[in-house]
Amino acid sequence: MIALCKRKGRVVPGSVFGRLTTLGEPFYLWVDRSTPRQPRQRISFAVCECQCGTILVVECSGLKTGNSSSCGCKRLEHVSQGNRTHGLTTGSTKRIYSIWKGMRSRCCDSRCASHKAYGERGITVCDEWISDPMVFCIWALTHGYDDGLVLDRVDPDGNYEPSNCQWITNLANVQKQKTDRLAKLEQLRAEISDLKAENGRLKKLLAETN
Repeated sequence: MIALCKRKGRVVPGSVFGRLTTLGEPFYLWVDRSTPRQPRQRISFAVCECQCGTILVVECSGLKTGNSSSCGCKRLEHVSQGNRTHGLTTGSTKRIYSIWKGMRSRCCDSRCASHKAYGERGITVCDEWISDPMVFCIWALTHGYDDGLVLDRVDPDGNYEPSNCQWITNLANVQKQKTDRLAKLEQLRAEISDLKAENGRLKKLLAETN
């Protein structure tokens, strides 16, 4: 649960951080964390306006360190200004390009160690992504990408495509994988139970015919 705290932060209204300008007094929120040692943490936020006109809420710590300096338009401009190879393999889009290469290798390269768990299972990359890393990069930057997140398929048996992909934390990804494995285990147990029941019915039918 998130609760509002009335204490003011140190960032003052009108402060400029890169392309962002704070619009009001910062505020605190109690945020739930998925860590045993610190399940809840008080974090300061500020409402900001980007030079492009976008209004967004940003953590004050990100403003102070310089990690948050725009709404994401700065990265998009970097993508559009670069060419289709070197514009992605350097700077802020380098990690996204690396994720794109890994996704493509898992699904298309039989020499990849993970190909058995992806390509051989029939998991593919959609046409718009597999043929153009720029398209994937722009999707990532406009759909919640952050350097601390990983690419996840909502349906673990589905393909890499916009409707089935999202960005989540490593911890959430591990928990999701455990849940998926447990669900498959329960499905397997149910199938085994059905097979045993069917086998019992067949044995009974054979006994009756004899």
